[in-house]
Amino acid sequence: MRRVVIKLSVLLGLIMITCIIIEHMLRHIPNDYTLKAEYLNEHSDSIEVLFLGGSHSVSGLNPELMRMRSFNAANFSQSLEYDLAILKKYENNWSGLRYIVIPVSVPSLHIDLENSVEKWRAKNYILYFNIKISKNPKYYAEILNGLLFKNILDIYYYYADGTDHIRCTELGWVKEENNGASENILATGKEAALRHTNIDDEHFGMMNGALNSILEFAEYHDITIILFTPPAYKSYTDNLSLESWIKTQQLINETVRDHSNCYYYDLMFDESYSEKHFFDGDHLNSSGAVILTSFIDSITFSISSKF
Repeated sequence: MRRVVIKLSVLLGLIMITCIIIEHMLRHIPNDYTLKAEYLNEHSDSIEVLFLGGSHSVSGLNPELMRMRSFNAANFSQSLEYDLAILKKYENNWSGLRYIVIPVSVPSLHIDLENSVEKWRAKNYILYFNIKISKNPKYYAEILNGLLFKNILDIYYYYADGTDHIRCTELGWVKEENNGASENILATGKEAALRHTNIDDEHFGMMNGALNSILEFAEYHDITIILFTPPAYKSYTDNLSLESWIKTQQLINETVRDHSNCYYYDLMFDESYSEKHFFDGDHLNSSGAVILTSFIDSITFSISSKF
């Protein structure tokens, strides 16, 4: 019996050591979060325009096209409470920051990251930004958020030929390209609209609170906020719940009215964008990002010229 216990102890010890090694190796594979955290650690004091938000920002706003020094700190499914956490983390380093740009839409005010389909991304803020909003122990380790086989493949490809997980540019923009298939834009637009139509109000209060906290943070630090509703293809707008959109717009307009440092632009139905500018039904591709970024660039210069 004692021999069996010893063997089990040795086996468990080997498993633990193996898991620790795998975890260590996974965390050293560069990814978008490590890149953005490192950039903010080194250059946050020189950023003049900061892009925050989720997928609409990360693929729709290219800092390289801005005349002011800009950085895209957005990430896929990044919800407002994480935007706020990033601002607070570098609170003493925003000496050059003049503008914060954030997309607001129906999901922005109804979904928080840990209750989304991509809730696994919460681990990236804990492990690479040291932002610990989530208390779920699952998100404190890479090895608990993926299939073991895939993790081993990731390790092999990185340490064998340098294949990392970085999709973004040095300034944080992710280039999205579609295959030109209109069927994809029609299907994804309708699918996204129906998903956002069936959304509930469970997290509406929390997201509203996070948005107001961001505006108060900016007001205290004399930073201008630019909110925008991103453009969408007709397959999305034609299927979106009018009730959900009206409620979202009402809140945004009330919020802007209460904060003199905040400007809002509704681009959802903007005719500057056609099918060729979309990656899917509600996200821009790289050519669409040129139009959107140029628009934001013109706004920042227009506001600056008033002062």
